[in-house]
Amino acid sequence: MGQSMATLPPGAPLPPGLPAEVVHPLTQERFTARAVDGRLTIGLTADGVAFERPASVVVGSGAHTQSWFWREGDAFFALPLTWYSQAKRYDVSPGYEHPGHPGFFRAITTECTWCHGSRFLADPVRTDTPSLAIPCARCHGDPRAHVEGRQAGRAVPITMPTALPPAREASVCGYCHLQGLVRLTTEGHDWTDFVPGADLRDSIAIFDRQAARTGVGIVSHAARMAQSPCRQAGGEPLTCTACHHPHGARRDRSAACRDCHQGEQGHACAGPVEDDCVRCHLSRVGTRDIPHTSITDHRIQRVPVALAPDEGDPGGPLLRVGDAAPPGPGSPAATHRLYGRAYVEAARVSNSPDDVRRGLEHLRAGEAPNVPAVYWFDRGSAELMSGDHAAALASLKRAHALGERGPKLLSALASLALRTGDVPAAMGYLADAPPATQADFAFQTTRATLLATVGKADEALAAADAATKARPHDAEAWITRGAVAQAERRFDEAAEAFATATRRRPDQLRGWMSLAQARLQGRHFAEALAAFEGFRSRAPTPELQAVADAGRARALVGLGRLEEAAKLLPEVLARQPVPDAYVALASVALAAGRVEDAGRAIDRVAAQLPDDAELWWIAAEVLARQGLSAESGRARQRAVQLGYPAAPGTAAPAAPTTP
Repeated sequence: MGQSMATLPPGAPLPPGLPAEVVHPLTQERFTARAVDGRLTIGLTADGVAFERPASVVVGSGAHTQSWFWREGDAFFALPLTWYSQAKRYDVSPGYEHPGHPGFFRAITTECTWCHGSRFLADPVRTDTPSLAIPCARCHGDPRAHVEGRQAGRAVPITMPTALPPAREASVCGYCHLQGLVRLTTEGHDWTDFVPGADLRDSIAIFDRQAARTGVGIVSHAARMAQSPCRQAGGEPLTCTACHHPHGARRDRSAACRDCHQGEQGHACAGPVEDDCVRCHLSRVGTRDIPHTSITDHRIQRVPVALAPDEGDPGGPLLRVGDAAPPGPGSPAATHRLYGRAYVEAARVSNSPDDVRRGLEHLRAGEAPNVPAVYWFDRGSAELMSGDHAAALASLKRAHALGERGPKLLSALASLALRTGDVPAAMGYLADAPPATQADFAFQTTRATLLATVGKADEALAAADAATKARPHDAEAWITRGAVAQAERRFDEAAEAFATATRRRPDQLRGWMSLAQARLQGRHFAEALAAFEGFRSRAPTPELQAVADAGRARALVGLGRLEEAAKLLPEVLARQPVPDAYVALASVALAAGRVEDAGRAIDRVAAQLPDDAELWWIAAEVLARQGLSAESGRARQRAVQLGYPAAPGTAAPAAPTTP
């Protein structure tokens, strides 16, 4: 059957094109593919730090691409380079071309591999042995009774996809050849539950944007065929096996066309009659999800109109494949829940407020007694993305109560609990993690940051140092190291770690913002201004640019360039009420003698920035000018506790002192 995944023992044949080098266009990381001791080895060099791993598993038949996994303990991760057969070149793997790509640590799950092999990461006993092929059972069902019967001389039938009703035959093919934009398991099902002969919709839900022209994906064959009049025609619809032989034998792919259209009045080709109808009525197109690759678009058209790979509405409404319309007010709650989860999954990639809003609308419409933990997790995720932290905490708590213990859930719960000041609850969520969750790198970095925030400095430092030692090339590890130092008010040390992160990954927005904030907290205003400008030049949305401009305004105030800050602030506040902008506004107002305006600006963001030393210092100045000496003294003391310099010889405060 399909040879699309295999282990790579020492001495296995090497792929073509070695050695090769690819420079990532956004991050400037230098990726290499070379043979080391007879094994394919892929590495990167960034900021002078090298990281290299040998390939353990190859994925892909080579007709379009070949990618590889590497192994760490019982876990497998995708390597960041892929061989593109049609272009005969190496380039970054799909999903790695965007900012914030996962480097060497894109975890491989059952969902990733089930269409390429058999029990890989699905068998709880033998996770170390990927299947070398897609098994017969994938299309024909469990073969044991059939084999045992034949051995005993009995004829025991096996599932034959071509003998199934067309919709059920399409389910067999669509399990691997219908991906869509979002794929989810339905409630109560797993990725491995589908069996040939069943309806794929019972266990798998596949969604795409509702717009008709959404481009062609590498496994969109079934969805594109479904848009063909030949597939939608009354009577016996066109099936996949009418043109394709699953076992690789050649089949006359035009026979079905001739059978249907033979003798049809007025049906004739405009040019010379060709034996191959596909040549004229299907087009060859690039794909929206795999670069350097073209496939046959399976939408049959009288005169094919090729789609650009990225053509379509990237943010329109979702529609489940097979549905005539999205659910309305009278639809079943389970349908709303499924659509809600699909929008949340799409939002995790798109960061679209529209996806978040639609997801919450469907999830709330689908609320019912005894819904599973995944419902509350996805609802809490959407509420977190929308900024409703109280609702997110409540939803995620319900997921936790129903037994969910994944790293994303426990990290979010601990962070939200700490946000409310509930330190025991935050530490309890961290302690509740099972071994698999504790081994998750993202969970470890969250844990290190939270430990520092609650004053467990030694544990936090040990965890952060372990992260940078394990992944010295990884920007996230250095951001964690900086966050630990920042939580302990060691702002210069934090800034050095954040600067390392930005050198490792210049496209990493979180590193730039963290660096800017640490420089601001350490009162290195020129460096803070440069870091905010670095963030702004990479910010992809007007909202993030407003955040950067608010920080620039604070840095300008610190440098004494009040007129520049005053010109910048109205534009920022017109776009977005960024807290940093109000801190700068308070300083500018105070310098101009507008004490009441400064006080109003402070009141606007005091609850959002309870630990901002600069804000407390400005508040102390406002209170002093209002004649509230005792309150001013307490505010000044709090500013110093939070790191504001008050000793002789330190930098001057941003706001003028009381006369």
